Amino acid sequence: MFDEEIFTGGLTTALFGLGLLVIFYTLHYLRQPRLATNPLLDTFLTKLRKGPIAHRGGTPENTLTAIRNSKASGASGIEVDLAFTKDGYPVILHDDTVDRTSNGKGNISDMTLEEARKLDFGIVFGHEFQNERIPTLQETVELCKELDLLMFLELKSDRKEALDALQMIFKDRELYSRIAVISFLPHLLYKVRKAHPMALMGYLLCPNLLVEWPDGSRDNRAWWKHVFNGVFDVLLYWSTHLWLWRLLEIDVFLPSKEDIMENRINPKWWHNLKIPLVTWTVNEAKVQVHFREVLQIPFMTDKVTSV
Repeated sequence: MFDEEIFTGGLTTALFGLGLLVIFYTLHYLRQPRLATNPLLDTFLTKLRKGPIAHRGGTPENTLTAIRNSKASGASGIEVDLAFTKDGYPVILHDDTVDRTSNGKGNISDMTLEEARKLDFGIVFGHEFQNERIPTLQETVELCKELDLLMFLELKSDRKEALDALQMIFKDRELYSRIAVISFLPHLLYKVRKAHPMALMGYLLCPNLLVEWPDGSRDNRAWWKHVFNGVFDVLLYWSTHLWLWRLLEIDVFLPSKEDIMENRINPKWWHNLKIPLVTWTVNEAKVQVHFREVLQIPFMTDKVTSV
């Protein structure tokens, strides 16, 4: 005689067991290291470990003089930020505005390259740096190639001009082994990977990316928006560890030094996935020694000369 209650109970148990099995194998798969790495990565890392990485190129930040000074001080590479002028030229600048780093004011996106070139991007860092002009991406790439410096190029916008700029510089295929494209924006890295399968690519992680501004402050959004964004920050954090790295096919993972030192990021996890770490921004001499000699993690710093 058919017993519907027994059948239902048995079916529920079977489905529950199947669900656990699926979860187990999914988690097991997600913890597996990638099967292959970019063939250019080992050479890039070997060169990178010869010295520190000059954050924003050095001083005065994001300028050609800074890059030359960083090379002279022993840097193995630089990190710079990509921006665009009103007339579409890719230039090197961290902020949206020129206010902090030049003797001018206004958004770089509201200026032509000619207008931006009239500003002094050195004087605010010291009179010895006066008459420094904003560099274009092409000038920066050519100088790094001349000085044999590696480059981390941070993208902050998924506008078409950013992908066009990469298309321009990667016409020189040798640069695939010298430049790592990095960003906090997963969807932007996904676009870069599809356009440039051979490019070295790094994912920057900020645990409170959607809640806080980069300087750690908060804007005046409503409380519920902070809660909403906070939930998505948590989801993004765990997604990064479990599956996002695989989807993006990242070559390097770039958490902040605080994430590592406060155990929010476990270097062993990423080592097991065969994804190397590079951290930012390590300025204190003792902390530099810890990252270089104990953790053996390359780092970006504002103080290349102290290393």
